[in-house]
Amino acid sequence: MKLFFSLLFSLGILQISAQQPFEGTIVYKVAAPDEDTASLKLQFGKNALSIDFQRRGSGGMEQVLVDLESGKIYELNMGMKTYTVRNLFSRTRPREAGSSGRIAGYDVTAIDLSEKGIAALVANMNRGQVLIYPSNDLHYPVPEQYISNIALSMVYDNKIILGLSLIDHNGRVDGKMDTIRIMASTVVPEVFPENHFNIPEGFFPEQQAMVPPPPPVYIESGADSVTYPVPPPPAWPPVPEKKNTKKKTNTTKSPMRKPGKN
Repeated sequence: MKLFFSLLFSLGILQISAQQPFEGTIVYKVAAPDEDTASLKLQFGKNALSIDFQRRGSGGMEQVLVDLESGKIYELNMGMKTYTVRNLFSRTRPREAGSSGRIAGYDVTAIDLSEKGIAALVANMNRGQVLIYPSNDLHYPVPEQYISNIALSMVYDNKIILGLSLIDHNGRVDGKMDTIRIMASTVVPEVFPENHFNIPEGFFPEQQAMVPPPPPVYIESGADSVTYPVPPPPAWPPVPEKKNTKKKTNTTKSPMRKPGKN
């Protein structure tokens, strides 16, 4: 999942297009250093997209469904047959964008970086380089308020991206640069049925599946309510009575005199 979203994050941002929208499947091959080769499949439908990411050799697959009409994104856990749902990020144009002013005595104009694409910003932050190869013939429209969503970043400047190279100029310990390449291998135009982008049968929300409610507990009793008497606190042990004892004196008695003696 980390590689999957890093690829989507490094792509550009979608923008609305008046061209004929593309419908079909595009399969990409993903190659990264120290990573198993993976595949990325994108299916473009009418106001809906499906994103499948599979790492070769691991057998695991991750799938994301995007519904542009409802503005929701569904992340499917194929192993657990569960899904999580959240709203797409809805962006509104900042009021400050395009406005002019003066700062520290110099003329300035506010610029919204989100309109320039995430790829350039990420490349600058990571001291890297992002090369994208958008098609001149494949277009896909998305509502303008959703163009900043990462899951919808496989199109740049009204055109579907068919290739990407993410180069890390920082390099590794051995001095080589890390490069992630993703290139389209097949492009198949096709029209999908309406239910193709629905959640598969047998899937349940993740919270309900992972944390089932506790079973009810039934108590059969002849009375409406049962009360238990509170036991009294234990009695203190009796205090032993004090015994009256006479104290002995150390006085010595004088011997008695016999009568008739002086």
